[in-house]
Amino acid sequence: MSYLFLFIYFLFFLYLLTHWQWINKSKISTLLIAILFLIKVLAGFALTFLYTHYYDKSTSDIYIYFKDANILKQLLQKDFFLGIKVITGFYNEKSELVHQALANTTYWDTNSSLYSIWGKRLLIRINTLWAFVSFQNIYIHSLLMSFLAFIGLLALYRFIKNNLAIPTHYLILIVFLLPTVLLWTSSILKEPLLFFSMGLMLYHLDRFLHFSYFQNFVYTLLFAILLFFVKPYILLVLLLPIFLFIFFKYKYIGDFIMQIKIVLLISLVLVSLISMLYLRGDFNFFKQIAEKQEAFYENVNIAEQTKKVGSLITMQKIEPTAISVLKNIPQAFYNVFFRPSLLDYKKPVYLLDIFQNLFLILLLISAAFRRQKLDNKEYPFFWLTISFVFLLFVLIGLTVPVLGAIVRYKIPAFVFLFILLMRFVSTSRN
Repeated sequence: MSYLFLFIYFLFFLYLLTHWQWINKSKISTLLIAILFLIKVLAGFALTFLYTHYYDKSTSDIYIYFKDANILKQLLQKDFFLGIKVITGFYNEKSELVHQALANTTYWDTNSSLYSIWGKRLLIRINTLWAFVSFQNIYIHSLLMSFLAFIGLLALYRFIKNNLAIPTHYLILIVFLLPTVLLWTSSILKEPLLFFSMGLMLYHLDRFLHFSYFQNFVYTLLFAILLFFVKPYILLVLLLPIFLFIFFKYKYIGDFIMQIKIVLLISLVLVSLISMLYLRGDFNFFKQIAEKQEAFYENVNIAEQTKKVGSLITMQKIEPTAISVLKNIPQAFYNVFFRPSLLDYKKPVYLLDIFQNLFLILLLISAAFRRQKLDNKEYPFFWLTISFVFLLFVLIGLTVPVLGAIVRYKIPAFVFLFILLMRFVSTSRN
């Protein structure tokens, strides 16, 4: 019976996608929208199937979120008012009744940082509500997350299409079918919500800059807040790239060398501000980086992770000093940009990421030789991408010692990097 409803829900989401006026304005044919969504859903099913039959469910993010959501659903059915308090967050965490109700959850009352808990609880809340119509079928939950991610990817597609002169077929291939993005944004994980909020935030920001509609400003703030709750560090990393995007949108500067000088000056001001806060003792950015690295080692059972996927990489221990952080930036960026490589191959599951990175390197080499110039209106997107990629890759490289996690964490900037490089190597534009 549940699989019949899975099919019915798929048809319902497909109907929405093919009849929604906002989606029709993307100028992607209805048939192609249907095909892309079907591929997205199948990718989510494949990832869920993989974690169902080849990995330990008790340590799988997908199944932990699914289990926690069903526990909260049962709490709502048993004690509706207590369940509402827990779902909305208006409850006394020291209450024995609450403690008993949440004793079997894993991610709801995790020992992670407060910011990490927000994202986990948001995902659990969404799947708790959906659990009332999912008949405890995890594939129905995967379908919902694929739908949300697809909406975000459509918004991201429209944002990029409006700011970069790249052939439509290349843009569709990268946004919707780039392997790591396709796979990791298609099931019960934070990534679907990440792309949902980030894509719609950037889309409405661009609409506001073009048309100054107040409603787009409100939507931009709302989706920025949602992104903050899903993954706060992504929003924080995006602040400078978005500032550069807005600056070069409003301030036309045709000289590329002058643009570089302005970006360096803005970066210098930002670094000076961080240094001033550090010297005053108000905010120790370097200590935060060191603690994040240490927390990753503490919260993940590295021995078990290594035994299962063999993806532990060697990293220098970060000390809470500017010199230590700066010294490790080149290696951190290299690890995220170029790995996994052929030298990291240990299992067939690595091949997808390895070939994707090899293709990225080929694009980089081809772009260097072709040296195609950007149009003036494309520079805001160029600086947004370059700064976003650099900041996110460095942050991940400094704090994350596991290749499998790196592959997942870098995909928000990875898709921008692929698109920008493809713009440099493409010859025809439409």
